[in-house]
Amino acid sequence: MFPKRKKKLRLLGIAIGFVLPPMLVANSDDLNVIGNDLQWMFNYVAGLTTVLFILIVLFFQAKPPTPPSAAQKVAGPGSEEAENQITFMQSLKNLITNVNYILLLISYGMNVGVFYAISTLLNPVVLKYYPGHEIDTGRIGLSIVLSGMLGSVVSGIILDKSHKFK
Repeated sequence: MFPKRKKKLRLLGIAIGFVLPPMLVANSDDLNVIGNDLQWMFNYVAGLTTVLFILIVLFFQAKPPTPPSAAQKVAGPGSEEAENQITFMQSLKNLITNVNYILLLISYGMNVGVFYAISTLLNPVVLKYYPGHEIDTGRIGLSIVLSGMLGSVVSGIILDKSHKFK
Protein backbone atom coordinates (compact mmCIF):
# COMPACT_ATOMS: atom_id res chain seq x y z
CA MET A 1 0.00 0.00 0.00
CA PHE A 2 1.26 3.48 -0.79
CA PRO A 3 2.20 5.76 2.16
CA LYS A 4 -0.46 8.37 1.26
CA ARG A 5 -3.15 5.70 1.22
CA LYS A 6 -2.04 4.48 4.65
CA LYS A 7 -2.30 8.04 5.97
CA LYS A 8 -5.79 8.45 4.51
CA LEU A 9 -6.92 5.16 6.03
CA ARG A 10 -5.47 6.14 9.41
CA LEU A 11 -7.35 9.45 9.23
CA LEU A 12 -10.53 7.59 8.31
CA GLY A 13 -10.03 5.45 11.41
CA ILE A 14 -9.58 8.59 13.52
CA ALA A 15 -12.78 10.00 12.00
CA ILE A 16 -14.68 6.85 12.90
CA GLY A 17 -13.16 7.03 16.38
CA PHE A 18 -14.60 10.51 16.80
CA VAL A 19 -18.12 9.52 15.76
CA LEU A 20 -18.81 6.00 17.04
CA PRO A 21 -17.84 6.06 20.75
CA PRO A 22 -20.16 8.93 21.69
CA MET A 23 -22.98 7.16 19.86
CA LEU A 24 -22.27 3.74 21.41
CA VAL A 25 -21.42 4.74 24.98
CA ALA A 26 -24.17 6.69 26.72
CA ASN A 27 -23.22 9.55 29.01
CA SER A 28 -24.68 8.48 32.33
CA ASP A 29 -24.14 9.03 36.03
CA ASP A 30 -24.39 5.25 36.51
CA LEU A 31 -20.93 3.73 36.03
CA ASN A 32 -22.46 0.31 35.36
CA VAL A 33 -24.26 1.64 32.28
CA ILE A 34 -21.05 3.20 30.97
CA GLY A 35 -19.12 0.02 31.79
CA ASN A 36 -21.61 -2.18 29.95
CA ASP A 37 -21.58 0.12 26.91
CA LEU A 38 -17.78 0.17 26.86
CA GLN A 39 -17.64 -3.62 27.23
CA TRP A 40 -20.03 -4.05 24.30
CA MET A 41 -18.03 -1.60 22.16
CA PHE A 42 -14.69 -3.26 22.98
CA ASN A 43 -16.09 -6.74 22.28
CA TYR A 44 -17.47 -5.54 18.94
CA VAL A 45 -14.12 -4.01 17.95
CA ALA A 46 -12.25 -7.14 19.10
CA GLY A 47 -14.56 -9.36 17.04
CA LEU A 48 -14.24 -7.16 13.95
CA THR A 49 -10.45 -6.97 14.15
CA THR A 50 -10.21 -10.74 14.74
CA VAL A 51 -12.23 -11.41 11.59
CA LEU A 52 -10.05 -8.97 9.63
CA PHE A 53 -6.89 -10.62 10.99
CA ILE A 54 -8.08 -14.06 9.93
CA LEU A 55 -8.91 -12.76 6.44
CA ILE A 56 -5.45 -11.20 6.15
CA VAL A 57 -3.73 -14.42 7.24
CA LEU A 58 -5.78 -16.48 4.79
CA PHE A 59 -5.73 -14.26 1.70
CA PHE A 60 -2.58 -12.08 1.78
CA GLN A 61 0.68 -13.39 0.35
CA ALA A 62 4.05 -12.95 2.06
CA LYS A 63 5.37 -11.07 -0.96
CA PRO A 64 3.89 -10.02 -4.30
CA PRO A 65 4.13 -12.43 -7.26
CA THR A 66 6.12 -9.85 -9.24
CA PRO A 67 8.69 -7.41 -7.80
CA PRO A 68 7.23 -3.93 -7.14
CA SER A 69 10.02 -2.17 -9.03
CA ALA A 70 12.90 -2.80 -11.40
CA ALA A 71 15.34 -2.11 -8.56
CA GLN A 72 13.76 -4.86 -6.46
CA LYS A 73 13.96 -7.24 -9.41
CA VAL A 74 17.68 -6.57 -9.82
CA ALA A 75 18.45 -6.58 -6.08
CA GLY A 76 17.79 -10.25 -5.45
CA PRO A 77 19.27 -12.10 -2.44
CA GLY A 78 22.65 -12.84 -4.07
CA SER A 79 23.03 -9.74 -6.20
CA GLU A 80 25.87 -7.26 -5.92
CA GLU A 81 23.47 -4.43 -5.04
CA ALA A 82 22.10 -6.31 -2.04
CA GLU A 83 25.65 -6.65 -0.69
CA ASN A 84 26.49 -2.94 -1.19
CA GLN A 85 23.49 -1.51 0.65
CA ILE A 86 23.96 1.50 2.92
CA THR A 87 23.99 0.74 6.63
CA PHE A 88 21.23 1.96 8.89
CA MET A 89 23.47 4.45 10.69
CA GLN A 90 24.70 5.87 7.38
CA SER A 91 21.13 6.42 6.21
CA LEU A 92 20.30 8.16 9.52
CA LYS A 93 23.33 10.42 9.09
CA ASN A 94 22.18 11.23 5.54
CA LEU A 95 18.72 12.19 6.84
CA ILE A 96 19.99 14.31 9.72
CA THR A 97 22.30 16.29 7.43
CA ASN A 98 19.62 16.84 4.77
CA VAL A 99 18.23 20.36 5.34
CA ASN A 100 15.12 19.77 3.19
CA TYR A 101 14.27 16.66 5.20
CA ILE A 102 14.68 18.52 8.51
CA LEU A 103 12.38 21.32 7.31
CA LEU A 104 9.80 18.76 6.18
CA LEU A 105 10.13 16.93 9.51
CA ILE A 106 9.56 20.13 11.50
CA SER A 107 6.58 21.28 9.42
CA TYR A 108 4.93 17.86 9.45
CA GLY A 109 5.62 17.48 13.18
CA MET A 110 3.99 20.82 13.92
CA ASN A 111 0.98 19.91 11.77
CA VAL A 112 0.49 16.55 13.46
CA GLY A 113 1.11 18.02 16.91
CA VAL A 114 -1.56 20.68 16.47
CA PHE A 115 -4.02 18.11 15.10
CA TYR A 116 -3.46 15.74 18.03
CA ALA A 117 -3.71 18.60 20.54
CA ILE A 118 -7.04 19.72 19.10
CA SER A 119 -8.27 16.12 18.92
CA THR A 120 -7.32 15.45 22.53
CA LEU A 121 -8.78 18.65 23.96
CA LEU A 122 -11.90 18.81 21.79
CA ASN A 123 -14.12 16.82 24.13
CA PRO A 124 -13.33 18.68 27.39
CA VAL A 125 -13.45 22.12 25.77
CA VAL A 126 -16.77 21.60 23.97
CA LEU A 127 -18.43 19.82 26.90
CA LYS A 128 -17.39 22.60 29.29
CA TYR A 129 -19.56 25.09 27.40
CA TYR A 130 -22.15 22.68 25.97
CA PRO A 131 -22.76 19.89 28.50
CA GLY A 132 -24.55 16.84 27.14
CA HIS A 133 -23.44 17.35 23.55
CA GLU A 134 -21.08 14.36 23.26
CA ILE A 135 -22.44 13.27 19.88
CA ASP A 136 -22.02 16.80 18.52
CA THR A 137 -18.43 16.79 19.75
CA GLY A 138 -17.85 13.60 17.78
CA ARG A 139 -19.36 15.24 14.72
CA ILE A 140 -17.05 18.24 15.13
CA GLY A 141 -14.08 15.88 15.24
CA LEU A 142 -15.38 14.07 12.17
CA SER A 143 -15.73 17.41 10.38
CA ILE A 144 -12.14 18.34 11.24
CA VAL A 145 -10.78 15.07 9.87
CA LEU A 146 -12.93 15.02 6.73
CA SER A 147 -12.14 18.66 5.89
CA GLY A 148 -8.44 17.88 6.32
CA MET A 149 -8.72 14.89 4.00
CA LEU A 150 -10.63 16.95 1.43
CA GLY A 151 -8.09 19.77 1.71
CA SER A 152 -5.18 17.40 1.11
CA VAL A 153 -6.87 15.95 -1.97
CA VAL A 154 -7.66 19.40 -3.39
CA SER A 155 -4.13 20.64 -2.59
CA GLY A 156 -2.67 17.60 -4.32
CA ILE A 157 -4.72 18.25 -7.44
CA ILE A 158 -3.75 21.95 -7.47
CA LEU A 159 -0.06 21.13 -6.97
CA ASP A 160 -0.22 18.51 -9.71
CA LYS A 161 -1.67 20.98 -12.18
CA SER A 162 0.40 24.04 -11.19
CA HIS A 163 3.73 22.30 -10.44
CA LYS A 164 4.45 24.95 -7.78
CA PHE A 165 5.69 22.61 -5.06
CA LYS A 166 7.64 25.24 -3.13
